[in-house]
Amino acid sequence: MSCIGLGAMMFGFVDAGHDDASVVTMHAAFDAGITLVDTALAYTDPVEERHGERIVAEAVRSSGRQVFVATKGGHWHGSDGDFPKDGRPDTIRRHCEGSLRTLGVDSIWLYQLHWPDPQVPIEETMGAFAELRAAGHIEHVGVSNFSVDQLERARSVVPVASVQNKFSIAEQEERPVVDYCVQHGIAFLAYSPLGGLLAAKGLGDVAPNAARVAEDRGLSVQQVALAWLLAQSPTIIPIPGCTRAESARSSAAAADVVLTEDELGRLG
Repeated sequence: MSCIGLGAMMFGFVDAGHDDASVVTMHAAFDAGITLVDTALAYTDPVEERHGERIVAEAVRSSGRQVFVATKGGHWHGSDGDFPKDGRPDTIRRHCEGSLRTLGVDSIWLYQLHWPDPQVPIEETMGAFAELRAAGHIEHVGVSNFSVDQLERARSVVPVASVQNKFSIAEQEERPVVDYCVQHGIAFLAYSPLGGLLAAKGLGDVAPNAARVAEDRGLSVQQVALAWLLAQSPTIIPIPGCTRAESARSSAAAADVVLTEDELGRLG
């Protein structure tokens, strides 16, 4: 599996008239060596249920390449524009069944709980994931937006292969979860890997230093940010989103960038 993945959130929220462009972008990512794409039930306009999963499935099928597809349940885009969380076992099973149909697979490679539901004990929710895994409907179990304590509770019920939390040069609040994943050999899927870096608001010296490193190396700031993430932990897999083929190829190329100790020190 590639050390950089593709976050597919934006493909689900754009109008269906952009689907051809979304497929082209995903094909560019796969052709550039990216073999992991992450989507979710919630990545959709409420007018078209599961738009995100549908367009990812179409891109993977038409690419002819082996691509690992990760998706999420327990969270969706409601008809009134809200995003409810529901960790009840019946809901998880229903969401998983829908994802299996939409993706056109017998087993989902990585199925993740999108958010913990404060109204349902984590152990109860993860019990449904354990059942789905035992039945062969999912190969690996993942969680998203989890703390270390929540992760430990989940792991008491079922093996957890991955955690997907926000992490970047600019937003490092999840460092304890990153460290926990290193200790236990759990993949950390870093979403929003560029953080607020490009906006450069409230980031002190981070954005200017990243820009200087990028200029010195002939790289984009995005590539520097992704290379920094890869240097933080052997279990981190950044999953940048993109809407253009050029951006997909640029992100994939960051896998070959090795920052020096001096550069890492300048980035913090």
